[in-house]
Amino acid sequence: MRNPRCPLCNGALIYWTAWPGRDFERTWQLWRCVNDALVVPAADGGRPAYDSGFDQVEFHTHAYLNISDDDTLQQARDQCVLVEELEPWLGPKDGVIAEIGAGSGTLTSALKARGWTTRSSEPSNELVERAHRLFDLTEAEMCVADGWAHLESFGVARAHSIVMWHVLEHVSEAGALATKAFESLTSPGALVLQLPMLAPEAIFDGHYFLVLPPFPEALARRLGGHLAYVAADLDRLYLTVVITTTPPQEAIDTRPRWLPRTSTMDSMAFWLAASRISGFQSGDMRSPVDRSCILPS
Repeated sequence: MRNPRCPLCNGALIYWTAWPGRDFERTWQLWRCVNDALVVPAADGGRPAYDSGFDQVEFHTHAYLNISDDDTLQQARDQCVLVEELEPWLGPKDGVIAEIGAGSGTLTSALKARGWTTRSSEPSNELVERAHRLFDLTEAEMCVADGWAHLESFGVARAHSIVMWHVLEHVSEAGALATKAFESLTSPGALVLQLPMLAPEAIFDGHYFLVLPPFPEALARRLGGHLAYVAADLDRLYLTVVITTTPPQEAIDTRPRWLPRTSTMDSMAFWLAASRISGFQSGDMRSPVDRSCILPS
């Protein structure tokens, strides 16, 4: 079996180490891409997760439909806090925000409630139908399509912001999709991502890669963009990243919510030790500001 390839650059990976996955029943090989600061998990004798035949649409449809209507509505209200945190990068209220892989529609609903025009997509028919029912979304605001078809539908038009909330790690050609999304932005424009950190809880067949601390900067360089915002959620082990087409305005505090550069920044132990390192704060899970890793003044 050939060695795994990087889903961003398609380059060869270096075998790094082995970890248990979220079920602690299998040992996963971890293959690292030095260029893009990510790790590809591989199980069953070296088979990478992206070759597992995992049905992403079926998995996510089942997961979201298992959440009650009341809890889904509450998640949409909670998302308004996150939208407020990211507002400086989301563009003018008369602009268009596109969400790819919108899932249950909670973030699209929150964006609409805050005044933006949304053009979102989700490949699951069942999830789109449910989002239309729960949030009174129209076909124009959230339609059935995969990421590629969604971006192609823009034609010569552009979105002020494109949001991919836990999407790239589920795509075998993540680099090509991120590039296409970035090229579909206006100038100024912003690509807003959430991605899983490397941790045993995040290792399973549905995650084709997991990220290391230098990943946001590496992706911004690959896309030819500017890293405007990074926040690490240490409770749920994911990163929120904003990459802009133009340098952020000086009027906005664009310091990454991060630690100063140290040797631990490039260590797998970083994630496990992060909550105990001076300078990190972890608070209410509903508040992206409180739970972010704040760069000390």
